[in-house]
Amino acid sequence: MIAEKTKKERIFIEAAKLFQSKGYAATSMRELAKQVGLKPSSFYSHIKSKEEILEIICKRASALFSEGLEKIISQKLSPIKTLEQIIDLHVEVAFGNPSAITVFNDEWKHLTGEALKSFRANRKSYQNAVIAVIKSGIENGNLKNLDATIIFNTIIGGTRWLHFINNPSEAMANRIRKQLKDILLRGMLE
Repeated sequence: MIAEKTKKERIFIEAAKLFQSKGYAATSMRELAKQVGLKPSSFYSHIKSKEEILEIICKRASALFSEGLEKIISQKLSPIKTLEQIIDLHVEVAFGNPSAITVFNDEWKHLTGEALKSFRANRKSYQNAVIAVIKSGIENGNLKNLDATIIFNTIIGGTRWLHFINNPSEAMANRIRKQLKDILLRGMLE
């Protein structure tokens, strides 16, 4: 049973890498089976479909953000400190899971049905929670009176490229965290 789980986990890891490098649509199940070392006929004893793989990768990446945000918000920090922590979260997730984050950012569009509906709902929930932090900062005078949705999208857009950096050193990751906070937050501080 442990070997089964390990093989299934390897499928998700390798799928995320292939989806990152080739895109979801261009990756075949045969290619993925070969990458994992399985015959195509036995591959389906581990996985139902390519979309199931995509759905699980997206759910896992979504959970990293949602759970991270819940921990940050539970600390009851100031809006500025909360936004700094959110930027840190995006850096950590992108550097810790670059393939999965690429899929989360770009390939989710291939989800269908309930998987797509659930994914969009999770993203919207995350967005609303961050926007609430931003609005709180505007209301208490810590942030300029700017459109909270534009601020949110600026922060998210400013961190979307991070997963393209391969294996950054801790010093490089820290420098990126600091500079992102300086760049993304300075223009909105009151």
